[in-house]
Amino acid sequence: MRKLLFPLVILMALSACETSEERAEKHFAAAQELLAENDVDRALVELRNVFKLNGQHREARKLFAQIQLDRGREDIAYRQYLRLVEQYPDDIDGLRVISEISLRRFDWENAERYIPRGLALVPEDRLFQAMNAVVAYRAARNDEDADAMEALVTQAEEIVAEDGSQLFARQILIDDRLSKRDLTGALEQVETSLAQEPDNLRLHEMKLRILNELQDTPAVGAHLEEMIRRFPENEQIRSLMISWYLQEGELDQAEAFLRQLAEQADDADRRDAQVAVIQFLRRTAGAEAALAEIDARIAASDNPLYFRSLRAAQLFDSGVRDEAIAELRDALDGAEASEDARTAKVALAQMLENEGDNIGARALVEEVLEQDGLQVTALQMKAAWQIEADAIAEAIQLLRTALDADPQNAQTLTMMARAHLRDGDRSLAGERLSLAVEVSNNAPDTSVRYANFLLQDGRFPPAESVLLDALRRAPNNVQVLQTLGLAYLSEADWGRTRGVIRQLERLETAAGAGVARALQTQLLLRQNRTDESITFLQGLIDQGDASLEAVALIVQTHLREGNIAEAQSFLDETIRENPDALLLRYVQAALYAASGNVEDATTAYRALIAQEPQNDAPVLALYVILRDTGDQPGATAVIDAALDRMEAPSPRLMSVKASQLEAEGDIDGAIAIYEDLYAQSTDNVVLANNLASLITTHRDDAESLERAEVIARRLRGSDIPAFQDTYGWIQYRRGNFEDAVEYLEPAAAGLPEDPMVQAHLGLAYAATEQVELARTTLTRALELAGDSPLPRYAEVREVLQNLPDPIEDADQN
Repeated sequence: MRKLLFPLVILMALSACETSEERAEKHFAAAQELLAENDVDRALVELRNVFKLNGQHREARKLFAQIQLDRGREDIAYRQYLRLVEQYPDDIDGLRVISEISLRRFDWENAERYIPRGLALVPEDRLFQAMNAVVAYRAARNDEDADAMEALVTQAEEIVAEDGSQLFARQILIDDRLSKRDLTGALEQVETSLAQEPDNLRLHEMKLRILNELQDTPAVGAHLEEMIRRFPENEQIRSLMISWYLQEGELDQAEAFLRQLAEQADDADRRDAQVAVIQFLRRTAGAEAALAEIDARIAASDNPLYFRSLRAAQLFDSGVRDEAIAELRDALDGAEASEDARTAKVALAQMLENEGDNIGARALVEEVLEQDGLQVTALQMKAAWQIEADAIAEAIQLLRTALDADPQNAQTLTMMARAHLRDGDRSLAGERLSLAVEVSNNAPDTSVRYANFLLQDGRFPPAESVLLDALRRAPNNVQVLQTLGLAYLSEADWGRTRGVIRQLERLETAAGAGVARALQTQLLLRQNRTDESITFLQGLIDQGDASLEAVALIVQTHLREGNIAEAQSFLDETIRENPDALLLRYVQAALYAASGNVEDATTAYRALIAQEPQNDAPVLALYVILRDTGDQPGATAVIDAALDRMEAPSPRLMSVKASQLEAEGDIDGAIAIYEDLYAQSTDNVVLANNLASLITTHRDDAESLERAEVIARRLRGSDIPAFQDTYGWIQYRRGNFEDAVEYLEPAAAGLPEDPMVQAHLGLAYAATEQVELARTTLTRALELAGDSPLPRYAEVREVLQNLPDPIEDADQN
C-alpha cells in the first residue's frame, strides 16, 4: 500500500498542475466527439464546462451558438454571437450571423453597429454590401432623402444582378417597386425571393398584400391555402383564410378545409388547427356552435385543461362572466404546473382584472412569473400595472424581458412606446411604434397608432407612407382609410380626400358609408362650400342615410355663416317633424346660447337636466352660461347639485369642480379631486399636468415635489405652453434653474397674459442672475395679477424688491 501511495500523489500533483485552458480544451474535444455521435445535449454540457474554465474560448463559443441556431433557439444563439463578436471583433463568421439575425429581428441598433464592422473587414462581400444597403436605405427613408434612396436602389440592382441569392438587396427592390406603385414588379421580386426561401413568412405576407392590391381574388385564395399548409399554427393566416371564404360565400368549403387541416396536423400543430375550427364556428355559426365544438375536444382529450380554459374564455366573452371564472378556477384546481396551467392562470388573471379584482389578478400573475419569468402575457400585465403606478423604469425592464422572450411581439413594443411616452421620451417611443409596425407586418392597428403619432409631430409624409403600407395589407380596413382621409384633410389635399371617400363608398358597408359621409361633410366645410354642405347633409336626412346629428351640423354651418334666422327656421321645421327627438332639444338649447338668448338657453338646459339627471352635458353647458354671465354662485350651485345627485359623476364634472375649488383657494380640495381622477386615468396628460401643477405651486415638501416630477415627466419636450410651464416650474422648485428657464421662456411667450406663468419665468430669471430680465418679467406678472391674494405673488414682490439696482451703462447679462 505504501508503494502505491507515492505514484498516486505524483499523479494528483500533475493533475493539479494542468491549466484551466488545458482542461477547457479537453471538454471542447469531448464536445466534438459527442457531436460526432449526435449526442447534442451532452455536447452542450461539455461546452458549458469549457466556458466555466475559459470564457474566451472562441471555437467553443462559435460551436455552442451554431448548435443553438440549428436547434431553432435563435434567442440563445443571438446572445452567444453577440458575446463572440464583442470578445473577437474581427470574427467575420460571428459578424455575418449577428448581422443577418439583427436585420430579421429589426434590431436596428445592433444592425447599425455590426454590419459596417463586417463590411470594413470584407468590403467585397456581397452579403455585407446588401445588408449595409438595407440599413442605409432605412435611414434614407426615415430622413425622406429621395436621392439617397434612389442611389441605394441602383446599388441593390447591381448586387442582385451579380448574385441573385442576395435577398436583403431584393428587400430594397421590393420596397422601391411598392413605393412607385409598380405592383407587378414588386410581385416579381417577391416570387424570386420565395423561390429561394419558401418558408419565409414575411415574403408570403408581402405576396398576399400585393395580390390583394391587384384585386386578383382567385390568386389570393390560392395563396392563402398555400400559407395555411406551410404555417398551420399561424392564427392570423387562418383568420385571413376564413375572411376570404366568407367574402366568397363558401362557408361549407371553409369548414371542411379547416377540419381537414386539423385531422392532418402533426401532434405539435394539431391543437392550433382545432382552435381554428372553433374560431370559425364562433364567427359563422355563433357561440353555441363554438362551445359544442370545444366540448367535443374536451371529451376527446386526455389533458383537457387548455380547452377548458378556452371554454371559459368563450363564456366570459359571451357575458356569462361569473360562470366563466368559476369554471376556470375549477379547471385549475389541482392542476400540475405546466405551460397550459400558466396560460390558464394568466387568462383567469385577465378576467379578474376586468371584473375589478386587481388583488386576485396580481397574485396570479406573480405566481405565474415565479414559475416562468419569461411568460410574455404575465410580463405585459405586470408592466401595465407599473406604468399605471408611474414606475416607468421597472415597467421598461419587464418589457425588455418580454421582448427577449418574444422579439416579434407588437403588443410588447407598443407598451414600451407607452412607457417611453410616460417618461417624456418621444424619440424612443417613436422607435418602438415603428418597430411594432414592422414586426406586425403593417397590421392596421399598429399602423394607425404610429401614423397618429407621426401626425401629432407634424410628419405627414412618413405617416402617409405607414398608412399606405397598411392599406396594401388590408385594403378594406375602415380605420386605416378614415385616418388617411383625415390626414389628407389636414393637409388640404382635397383630391386625395375624395379618393379615400370613393374607396370607402365602394366597400358597401355601414361603417364605410358612415365614415365616407363624415369625410365628405368635413371636405365641403373645409372648402367653405357652405351651400353645398347644407344641401349634402339635407339630402342624407331626406334619404334616411344620416342620423339627427346631421341636423346639428347644418345648424352649425348656418351659425358659422352668421345666419341665425336660417338656423332657427331649419331647426323649428325639423323639431315639428321629430317632436320626441331629445337630441334636437340639445341643439335648440345650444342655438339659444350661441345667439345670445341666455334666458331661453338657461330654461332649456334646466329642462334637459330634469329629464336626464345623470347626464353631465346639460350641467356643464348651464355652468358655462352662468359663469360667463357673472353668476358664479349659481354656476357653483349647479355643479354641486349634480355631484350630489349623480351616482357616478363624470371626470369632466369633477375636473370643473376641482378648478372651481382652486379658484376659491381650496387647494387641498382641488388636489384631492385631481388625485382621484388621475388614479382612474393615469394616461390622461391634461389631468397629469393639472395635478403636477397644483402640487408644485402650492406644496413645498420634498416628497410632494418628487411625486410631481414623476407625474410630469411625460411633459418633457412638449410644445404646449401650459405643459411647458408645469415642467419648467417643477425644475425650478427642484433647483434646476437653467432647465427651468429653458421650459418657462416658451411657456411665457405662449401665455403672455397669464400672471402665474410670467411670475414663474421671472423667478427663474432671478435664480439664474439675469437681473434685468427678472425685473421686467416680475413687474409684468404683478401688473397682470392685480390684487390677487395668492402667496406666490407675495414671493414675487419680495424677490423683485431684493433684486440689485440696475447698473448704468452696463450690458445686461
